[in-house]
Amino acid sequence: TYGARRADQQTECENCMNKPFLAEELVTQVRRVLGEESPRNEEREEPEAPQQAAPEKEGLPILVAEDNAIAAKVIKALLAQQGREAVVVGDGDQALSRARAERFAMGLIDVHMPKMDGIAFTRAYRSGESSGSRLPIVALTANASEEVKSQCLEAGMDDFLGKPVNPKDLSKAVERYADDGRDEQGPTE
Repeated sequence: TYGARRADQQTECENCMNKPFLAEELVTQVRRVLGEESPRNEEREEPEAPQQAAPEKEGLPILVAEDNAIAAKVIKALLAQQGREAVVVGDGDQALSRARAERFAMGLIDVHMPKMDGIAFTRAYRSGESSGSRLPIVALTANASEEVKSQCLEAGMDDFLGKPVNPKDLSKAVERYADDGRDEQGPTE
């Protein structure tokens, strides 16, 4: 189902997935239904309202390039819960300027943005990136098709998150890319 329809169908179906989804997610859900994997009820629950922001962690901020103001606000709040500072920009040109001028722990880059999309941003950034100071870039998109994922990885992105962003998936991405000592990345020319 689509996320907006899920609330209506929650009581009607025992196992639901939001569209679009990746092939791996479908296989995992089928395995759960067949009893090959234990179900994880926490995936079916809606994220709770933000509690209190975690204390600010030491380290570099995270660049968030998202043209949808509501989505950007949600991502910024989720990062704040993890104690991470977010620098939010609304288009690819702004993202490229900031990424080249400032240091970031990682970039969360929307694939479809005005002026310069996330794939073009990644290619442009990677072309000027100095060796030894690689910025981890994670794609954000509502189109979670294998084709889009492949395009993102071919452009030089490190990973891929579907939208709306799942708080647990975001947390794992931050742990993997921003909290693993890569905060030493510097600006490129």
